[in-house]
Amino acid sequence: MTTRYGFISDIHQNPNIIPTMIRKFKEEKVNAIVANGDIGEDARTLSFFIEWAAYSEIPTIIQPGSHEKIAEFESMLEYFSSKNPTIINARQIGGIKAKDHSLVFLSGSDWNVQGGEYHLAKEDKYESGIYKTQEGIISLTNMNDLEKMVKEPENTIVVCHVPRKFDNTDTCVDVAYFGEKPDGSVVPGLAIAEMIRQKYKAITPEDIERIADKMGFKFKIENRGNEHLKEMYKKLGITKAVSGHFHESGHQANDSKGNKIPQGTFTPELFWNSGYGDAGQCGILNVDRNKVSYENLKLKNIIQP
Repeated sequence: MTTRYGFISDIHQNPNIIPTMIRKFKEEKVNAIVANGDIGEDARTLSFFIEWAAYSEIPTIIQPGSHEKIAEFESMLEYFSSKNPTIINARQIGGIKAKDHSLVFLSGSDWNVQGGEYHLAKEDKYESGIYKTQEGIISLTNMNDLEKMVKEPENTIVVCHVPRKFDNTDTCVDVAYFGEKPDGSVVPGLAIAEMIRQKYKAITPEDIERIADKMGFKFKIENRGNEHLKEMYKKLGITKAVSGHFHESGHQANDSKGNKIPQGTFTPELFWNSGYGDAGQCGILNVDRNKVSYENLKLKNIIQP
């Protein structure tokens, strides 16, 4: 029997899309919803999402990505889960075991915006936990935990906000469009382009690139997935993972070699970016034993700000 998971991530500016997505998942009769990081920029948006998820009565598993703050995320999840058992903190459960498959959760991100406190890294010195650093309190998820969590790799799907590294900029889930400064610092290209459009009323790609160049940015398109995750997945035999993080790669899907995987195809290999939530992108993962398929959903915001 096929299990259906509804996936949401990367809602930064448009929380009004949340009810539309959850209604769609209810209509599609998903067995559970997975919020895979970056669900809003603040506690208000996270609360808004959780309230709608609780109202749907669909079990909802929530994990942090690049933006979440520890105090807001943990207190919010503790409060709502104490009142409604369908709200689940992915950090606390680590994974779920279904009859014929497992979901394993890796929380946090290898790149955090200012204020983001959930870090994902491969560490030989520090275990997963809460640490006080010079920059403040952080929550560390150690990628090495996968070795203990993965028992049957052929039946395991890793859910991580960050994708592993690939090498194909045409088809893969880790393709990023970004602006790089001479000091090596980077800013998402979509954010730069939108700022230029609004401030300078630039509308053509040529105008945007010319202005960005004057601002000191060089636009690049690269595979920016995590090299350590790539190593870990290969070592453990992980061939199925769901990610978000790279807005430009929303709704892309590929196999281990970087070849495109079409929708609706059950396959033992799938790396899928479930979509950029602000753009109305979300999706459904279908699981049948050691094979999975995906459905990309592109929704319009029907609730106006």
